[in-house]
Amino acid sequence: MTAAFVCTILLWVGHCCADERPAAVRADALSDGTRVRIAPDRQGGTTIEIHCESGIGHATLHRQAATWPRQVILRLHLRGLESLKATVGDTTLQWSIASHGNHACTASLHAPDGTTTIDARSPYFAAVRIASGQKQIPLAEGHFEVVLPAKLLAENPQAIALSWIDFYR
Repeated sequence: MTAAFVCTILLWVGHCCADERPAAVRADALSDGTRVRIAPDRQGGTTIEIHCESGIGHATLHRQAATWPRQVILRLHLRGLESLKATVGDTTLQWSIASHGNHACTASLHAPDGTTTIDARSPYFAAVRIASGQKQIPLAEGHFEVVLPAKLLAENPQAIALSWIDFYR
């Protein structure tokens, strides 16, 4: 078994010609073969690109600014998405895309008072999009995309723990 390593990524972005500021988010990739790229946009959002060779991994996003970006988009370059978890404190959101049939997405909220299914009426709802020329899983190219719900960031947490599994083995 290969030991996990920590790869800290800090990205500096010029918001205008000479004014450089640190990125609002830092990521620690805690899995071998995992690469994370952080790309702020001019509208105040940030895209987190995650590439994971093994398909199973985890990382932690750390807030570097006074508040989280206006929007945090996760792009997971995986062949499947049996499980994606985003945890803040004792609250975990979990998404899963079926690898067969119509690729139905299920989402749930795990909190101290129990587990509930998330639907479009929930403030924790976030759709998972398959961004690929082909819509068959396993993906040969492309990624899965999810915008973290504003409710998850509402209390301005210092960190968000992410974990993912492409396919259960």
